[in-house]
Amino acid sequence: MITRRTIIISLAVNFLVQWGLYIPGTPVSETASAKIARHAILDAPEAGYFKGTVDEVMIYDRVLSAEEIQQIYNTQKPVSGEHPEKVCPQGATCYYVSVSGNDTNSDSSDYPFRTIQNARDTIREVGNNGVTVYLREGVYELSEILEFDNRDSGISGTPNIYRAFPGEQATISGGKRIDSNWQEYNDDIYVTNVESFPDDYVSWWKFEGNADDTTGRNNGNLINGASITPDSQKGNVLSLGGSEDNVEVADSALLDITDEITLSAWVKLNAGISHSKSVVGCR
Repeated sequence: MITRRTIIISLAVNFLVQWGLYIPGTPVSETASAKIARHAILDAPEAGYFKGTVDEVMIYDRVLSAEEIQQIYNTQKPVSGEHPEKVCPQGATCYYVSVSGNDTNSDSSDYPFRTIQNARDTIREVGNNGVTVYLREGVYELSEILEFDNRDSGISGTPNIYRAFPGEQATISGGKRIDSNWQEYNDDIYVTNVESFPDDYVSWWKFEGNADDTTGRNNGNLINGASITPDSQKGNVLSLGGSEDNVEVADSALLDITDEITLSAWVKLNAGISHSKSVVGCR
């Protein structure tokens, strides 16, 4: 498993933690399970309990370049957003969609959907007519064709309507925004590297509804009350209450990393920082 020297770092609040190291030595144990957000303070274990949220935990078995780290940040950075104000008339049915929402949300009036497609599919499933779907401020980038048919129109006198939230501008785009280092090439022509962040990660835990690894190789289990909760900026996140709750990942040869390593995670602590906290480690 990951060597103990790699896992302890003091964290600030609400920011992306990324660091790359060269690690001499051997693993702590050949059979130890990995822990996400589990304390590693041996002399004062209660002080190292993690109280807050963690998201997008990634492990690479190499040191990423500064450009690759920037790509991860640009792709995963949170968007500002709050639960939508309710503008729905009494007795009417309304759904809300937000770029900071999540399609796993069940009550879109308090926790909006992320995609227009999910709002459409929910209307189809429920069979409602006369529904208004409010799109909150932002750009909705489509990765596939957005199709509507006779199931989506409602009926005469009670049509289904999609509109921008009052006072806000919503844009539906078939293109893809490229946040990168644009440089002028010639006569107002600009060029950039359009690669997304490096996809050769060993594991990536997104915490979108569960603690599974997106690769399917190192799935985790929520332990002692750890939970997945909605977050207005990051969709869903791993939420820890400051006790023994954590995520446990079974022993895996893929995590026997004793050379170069990069760890990346979004972290927000709910309490002041008095001790080092552990994002990923083993026991």
